[in-house]
Amino acid sequence: MSTEVLQWRWESKSGNWSVWMDSKEACIACASSDTGTGRILERVRPEPKPVTIERVAGFTMVELCIVVVIIGILAAIAIPNFQAMQDNAKVASLKHNMHNLQLAGESYATWNEGSYTGDAAVLMASDSAPTFRNPWTGQEGAGLAWQAVARRGEAPSIIGCVGYGGDADGFWVHGLTKSGAVVGPLMAGEVLRDEAPIGPDPNGGGPVQ
Repeated sequence: MSTEVLQWRWESKSGNWSVWMDSKEACIACASSDTGTGRILERVRPEPKPVTIERVAGFTMVELCIVVVIIGILAAIAIPNFQAMQDNAKVASLKHNMHNLQLAGESYATWNEGSYTGDAAVLMASDSAPTFRNPWTGQEGAGLAWQAVARRGEAPSIIGCVGYGGDADGFWVHGLTKSGAVVGPLMAGEVLRDEAPIGPDPNGGGPVQ
């Protein structure tokens, strides 16, 4: 293995003195002036070791593309199902609000000698009035979570609202979902039926069941 001489040194035989020099000629000149005998030593620079770069294993572009495609397929399956679950939960909450309003109507009749009210504002101002929020907007109050409807089969105008209407002999409760389906009617003493799609009122009114 070849090496490069870094410095030269003259060392007296007695070892009393020595000096490192940058050239062999300077070292020889020093040796010739020495009255004794000695030796010329070399300081060599070791040959540098080759630098080896270890290859770190990684993903190829094809592998990354396959992963992206798989994630896209899973997202395409999961996101619609998640949205459908959210919508179903909101519909269930709307039905719960309708049932609470039905109970409030029954309670009002109990405290008023069996006479119902068809005025939603009067019912919501009574002691039996429930407090609930619109499942889609999170708002509550008149025109936001509940509305008055003039006749049976008329849907509220706002998604998530519960519509209430009636007369002295009974009442009806409707709800409107995001899909445009009317839930109900829920009437006095009845159990809530499945939602039905909105259709035109043959009398020219609002959408009916």
